[in-house]
Amino acid sequence: MALFKVRAKSDQRAEIFQIVEVFRAKTVDITDQSLVIETIGDSLKIDALEKLLEPMGLMEMVRSGKLIMKRGLEET
Repeated sequence: MALFKVRAKSDQRAEIFQIVEVFRAKTVDITDQSLVIETIGDSLKIDALEKLLEPMGLMEMVRSGKLIMKRGLEET
């Protein structure tokens, strides 16, 4: 999981929203000057999204480590 804070003026938002849709990410916060985007996926997906958002005004990014749990009754 990763969160990205992007400086986003109104004229840039359409392009950012398209990127969010392609990556099946979510916009979780919107202000008049920024967006916070959440995504879940492997390192390759998160790295690719970061590369696309950097030139758009990426301000901050945080990511979690591995989170796994086996399904059913078996313990992880």
